[in-house]
Amino acid sequence: MNERELILDSLIEILEKGAYTDRTLSDLLFKYGYLDRHVKALLSREITGVVENKILLDYIISLDSKTKVNKLKPIVRNLLRMAIYEIYFLDSIKDHAAVNEAVKLCKKRGLGGLSGFLNGVLRSVIRRKEALPSGQKFPGCDEKILYSVPDEVWNVLNECSDDPAALAKAMMEQSSITVRVNEDEISSEELKKILEESGATVSKVSLEDVLGKTITALSVSGLGVLEKNEEFIKGRFYIQDLSSMAVAIVSDPKEGDYVIDVCAAPGGKATHAAQLMHGKGHVDARDLTEYKVELIEENKTRLNLSNLSAKVFDATKLDEDVLGKADIVIADLPCSGLGVIGKKPDIKYNFSIEKASELAKLQAQILDVVCQYVKPSGKLVYSTCTINKAENEENALSFEKRHPEFALKGYTQILPDINIGNDGFFIAVFEKSNE
Repeated sequence: MNERELILDSLIEILEKGAYTDRTLSDLLFKYGYLDRHVKALLSREITGVVENKILLDYIISLDSKTKVNKLKPIVRNLLRMAIYEIYFLDSIKDHAAVNEAVKLCKKRGLGGLSGFLNGVLRSVIRRKEALPSGQKFPGCDEKILYSVPDEVWNVLNECSDDPAALAKAMMEQSSITVRVNEDEISSEELKKILEESGATVSKVSLEDVLGKTITALSVSGLGVLEKNEEFIKGRFYIQDLSSMAVAIVSDPKEGDYVIDVCAAPGGKATHAAQLMHGKGHVDARDLTEYKVELIEENKTRLNLSNLSAKVFDATKLDEDVLGKADIVIADLPCSGLGVIGKKPDIKYNFSIEKASELAKLQAQILDVVCQYVKPSGKLVYSTCTINKAENEENALSFEKRHPEFALKGYTQILPDINIGNDGFFIAVFEKSNE
């Protein structure tokens, strides 16, 4: 199979069968690990790019296809998306090559009778592109189409920002990898130097004034195969988004604290809290399945953390053994994930207000349970990786009304920033009265 066949099959899995982009791509790159790095880069860029831009690509198809996009055969539909993505977004591929390769693959997949249709649509697309005024890249379309944002997601963006188009653009253009330095093992300056000597490009990034805290990390590109990086293997850094790092920072665990992370996998916030406690106290990291707990255990072992344990526990169930014992409860709960569209573009196509409402109910249910683990004067830290108000501040304010023993000390909605490349995140901090 050539790379276009791999791309086509991956797109069918994601866009036709509902597979997750990140998992599909990860499995593909693992299976074909022997491929040249440039080929891997193409696979990654084109698969992610087609998914990110699906609405725009389908709009362009509709301008020149007499058959509606949803009526096309899945193979033809995704061959068109692939080729149009190459025509508009990949300067390294000539337009005629994109057309020819799509037609060849159409025939190879047993749809030779539709190759003429495919060829005709793509030739029309090229003519339309060439006829555009200088400096204009796409046929006239509104911003929702330009940034491939479904209507319900656009409404959420509009609630969050005075400039939803800029927010949509920031979400699409996130590409940075940020690493949390294990400062018990190595300084940021030392790690930066080592990674740069290995060929990576490294810079310092920060989020200012997140509930009074500044969050700093290293932004890295050209890291190579993570599992082969010696510093990663030694546990000297952890891949984590800057916004996600803010959760443990604003939780502010002290040496000797007992911290419960109720939905901890794969362990970013739990291991961060454990490191901030410098081996003292204990972090009780929990999640729903053995698989998720194994992920936490892997990171615990790699980071050499002695003050963290992991176990299977359903956050919706009450654990009477820890009632009133935790200094801090971290509740980073299941959510609609709109803040991480930049990393998981299929999320925006699966979002609905109805699904988000059900998630908000689940979040409220879990908060009502896990808040009982907080000791007097202790903290409950609620977070999500979405930007949907119903799951965020509305949920936080509703919790405070239901639980007068907790005071909402502050909350913040972090939006994706095109200059930083961070995720969208919500964090609320509650303090339990000492009475």
